[in-house]
Amino acid sequence: MPYTQANPRFGFTLVEVLVISPVIILFIGAFIGLVVNLTGESLVLKEKNAVAYNSQAALDEMERTVSQATGFLASTGTLTSPQGKNDDTTAFTNDPASEPDVLIIRAAATTAGPFSSSRSLIYTGAGSCDYKNPIYQYTAIYFVKNGSLYKRTIVVPTAACASPWQRNTCTDTLVAANPTVCKTDDEKLLDNVTNLSVQYYSSGSSTQALAAADATQASAVSITITTSKNVAGSAVSNSSSLRVTSLNAQAAASDNSQPPVANPAITYAWNDTSSPYKTTFSWQAIGNATGYNIRYRLNGGSWVNGPQGTTATTYDITGTHRKQTIEIEVTAVSSSGNFLYGTATATIPRWTTCNIQAPWQNFDAIGTGYTEAGFTKTTTQMVGLKGMIKSGTVGYSATNTYRVCTLPAGFRPMSRQIFLVNSYNAGLANGRGYGRVDVDVDGSINVVAGNNVWVSLDGIIFATSGSSISWSNPVTSGTSFANGWNYNNYGGEDYGTPRYGLDTLGRVWFEGLATQGTVNASILAALPSSVRPAQAMHVPADAGTSNPVGMINIGYSGAGDTYARAVNSYRSMQFVYYPGATAPSWKSLNLSTAGGNWSNYGSIWTTAQCFWGSDDIVVVKGLITGGSTTYPAVIANLPSSTGGSCGAPNADGTLLMPAVAAPDYIASIDLTPGGSMQVTNANSTWTSLDGFHFIAD
Repeated sequence: MPYTQANPRFGFTLVEVLVISPVIILFIGAFIGLVVNLTGESLVLKEKNAVAYNSQAALDEMERTVSQATGFLASTGTLTSPQGKNDDTTAFTNDPASEPDVLIIRAAATTAGPFSSSRSLIYTGAGSCDYKNPIYQYTAIYFVKNGSLYKRTIVVPTAACASPWQRNTCTDTLVAANPTVCKTDDEKLLDNVTNLSVQYYSSGSSTQALAAADATQASAVSITITTSKNVAGSAVSNSSSLRVTSLNAQAAASDNSQPPVANPAITYAWNDTSSPYKTTFSWQAIGNATGYNIRYRLNGGSWVNGPQGTTATTYDITGTHRKQTIEIEVTAVSSSGNFLYGTATATIPRWTTCNIQAPWQNFDAIGTGYTEAGFTKTTTQMVGLKGMIKSGTVGYSATNTYRVCTLPAGFRPMSRQIFLVNSYNAGLANGRGYGRVDVDVDGSINVVAGNNVWVSLDGIIFATSGSSISWSNPVTSGTSFANGWNYNNYGGEDYGTPRYGLDTLGRVWFEGLATQGTVNASILAALPSSVRPAQAMHVPADAGTSNPVGMINIGYSGAGDTYARAVNSYRSMQFVYYPGATAPSWKSLNLSTAGGNWSNYGSIWTTAQCFWGSDDIVVVKGLITGGSTTYPAVIANLPSSTGGSCGAPNADGTLLMPAVAAPDYIASIDLTPGGSMQVTNANSTWTSLDGFHFIAD
């Protein structure tokens, strides 16, 4: 449109624009440069302030810990993985050659955090807090890793009176995989750290720095933290320092072990009459334990885990036999990790006291030197009795009214057993006569015959249901045996039919009741060769009469029959011997020559020997003749360990056990703790040691 007065033209010409544009661009560029410069300086200044603040915050945290430190360490010693320097077991050290430095502090553990007014010190040892015990200490490690300053906490698991507020820490990526050791992440204090420098001083006023290796002698430290980072194209560096003196520093050990405070011993007891081999272990509660892990082993075998994390402070372990060792290990579980509370080893007693039922009582109460009533069980699950008793009621009772005591479950025979024992008889020399003791399936021990002036339980041994015996019942038709002998249950008392079997140690056991047959004739004919003795034997057996006393002959390998000598009443077949097929390494008895020469009878009869089985049952055999019969007539002394042993006799006193002598009369043998075998009512024509057995101590 042409220019006119009514329509004037406004704006810049091209020339004007070309002239003004560079001026505007220069102005805007200058302005932007000013803004950028001002922003960069602001960022640098801000970061310098932040770095200074963060560095000071890190130093403040270190100052608080150092001021309360109980000491400084040159090394942590080997640590539990993954708390070591390389997330393994490697120790942290303050060796200045391994820049940057590491600061290792020991400090007192507390029940709460540093800003809690209710926190208190924790002391080592079980039970309540006792200031006389050493303080429970933890370790704080300040170290630089990947350009960051961290604090790692090491709480050594040990018994303490309370749970510490402090927790074990690890590298953050390892916590989840190691929950037992690592309770939380290492505390990150500062990033962009290029150096951590630590110097040690013997006191707050000292100007002479100690060598890093002498950190344990320091009570003050000087700490310098250097940081550096790029901000807005500029390097932002900072160096902050402090010197702080510990209020509690004391000479420290060269490692991180806690002061030794022994936990109270783990105790044990046997106090359950229904389960006498149940061992109850007890320990004292620990304040910082949340529970206890239990494991145990028997006779040095493999460890077996018991309850884990239980809060109980007792644990029962039931053993299986006498003299068995039971080891227990108790580990305390705590918030700072698991630690061994302690171990204990209990050995099941040789004998368990019999809980005597009045009016029966121990004869040894008047100090005769004989043993008190007791029972025991061997590794082969054979039960033995011992003890001399008096003053009770003698007689048969279907309800066991007259019982001496009751054996607990697991210590009872499989059928009612009748045993020939010694008891008082005023009409015989030295008062040594006949007695009968029954042991029933309910565990009751009854004196059925004898005199209550005294009765001996020594030498009674029988198999339990736990014994590994391969039993053979010789009855082939009904209840009949040979030559009129049979089985009579006597009114339902379950005495058991005669049977025999081999145990795991190669011994032959007989038990059961044979009745009303022909004397001097076979009861059980033609025993298998595997159970025949190498020589013929005279074994005492209860027959319900005093003299002549019952006895059983056992034929040797060429004539393997079993027959009753004298008295045509019942025969209780309770005896044990080694067959010729599995004869052990017998130890010969050195027969005494005092007052006459004892010697072996010879011919087909057993020679005087003994053997100590691995389950502590000692078996003696032999038919002897010609020696002194004057009380006490010493037969022999059992062999000691020199040249082979026949076991240690009962350490609690003298044992008194039955024997038979010509002409089929009751005799007795005293076995002293020293091993002397002394016979009473012996006969120089012959006296039998067959059937003499006891459980060695």
